[in-house]
Amino acid sequence: MAAQYTMVSGVGRSDRDRAIIDSGESIIFGLSTFNGWFTAPVIRGCIYWAVKHFEHVYALLPGPEAALRFTSAGMPARRAVGKVIKAVHEHRRVARSALMDAGYRDPDQNVLVWTRFAGNARYTELRSGFDRALTETPALRTVTRQVLAQVLANEFPHGAPDYAIDANTPYISAEAPLFIDGAAVLGHSSLTFAYPRPFPVYDLLESGAVPSLALSSHQGFALLSVQDGEGNPR
Repeated sequence: MAAQYTMVSGVGRSDRDRAIIDSGESIIFGLSTFNGWFTAPVIRGCIYWAVKHFEHVYALLPGPEAALRFTSAGMPARRAVGKVIKAVHEHRRVARSALMDAGYRDPDQNVLVWTRFAGNARYTELRSGFDRALTETPALRTVTRQVLAQVLANEFPHGAPDYAIDANTPYISAEAPLFIDGAAVLGHSSLTFAYPRPFPVYDLLESGAVPSLALSSHQGFALLSVQDGEGNPR
């Protein structure tokens, strides 16, 4: 592990999340390519921390849906897709290298893009269920729109208009299966989804407020933080 890295760790915020984390079965990092928190040293730190605690470690990267944030703000589609591809390739390179450092002989099997799941029956079922619940459940629709407004803050500094939020809904639904029942999608007994800030959509589903779209009992969430030299969050 010669490459520079930042110390990172993750914690569960509920008894359920902590129990799934403690099981040490599998974890997947939602590597948002345009979230500045995920620098190369931090991505390496995520991987290096995870391999000490989990049997299976994955990095998840966005698909073409990530370009919607730019096209909805007026960027030409070709340029927007190119911007996403460049960012995804860079994050993939770092995650792949870190997994190899950690002993994964075929890291390409563990660095995943949303499009990888196009033929996965459970993924398809969950994504359709999420889209359906958005139309049927006002609370889920409200929370999802609030999350998207934050995602689009850089493109729309004075507030994202409704049309842009609507256009970017696939950005959430493409990832939703991995934080609803990612264990079944990936074929594990349990899975922890890891991200550096609380995710209101997950919290709503965990509360049971969307009966048609309950979280799997095998799904957990870890809140990531950068650590100082003594292992304390900073």
